[in-house]
Amino acid sequence: TFHVPLDGAQEVPPVNGTGSGTATVTLDDQTGVIAVSGTFTGLTGQATAAHVHGNATRCATAGVLFPLTITGIDTGTINGSTTLTPQQVQD
Repeated sequence: TFHVPLDGAQEVPPVNGTGSGTATVTLDDQTGVIAVSGTFTGLTGQATAAHVHGNATRCATAGVLFPLTITGIDTGTINGSTTLTPQQVQD
């Protein structure tokens, strides 16, 4: 289980903004099931997309693994889950 911040500093490259939040990511390394739940607040516009990227080195980008469902406009929640391959779990 990982607890992660959601803010502009996590973007590549980092951006300044008023939006923030937190998310909990749980990975079952036996089944490959990964689940994400979190909250966000302070957006200056409507949330339009949320997703989880694959593994990458710091300051690099990786492809999207799976989308998250957004509830809310400038404040709300994100949720989603998928099953990773054994290689994705190892990475």
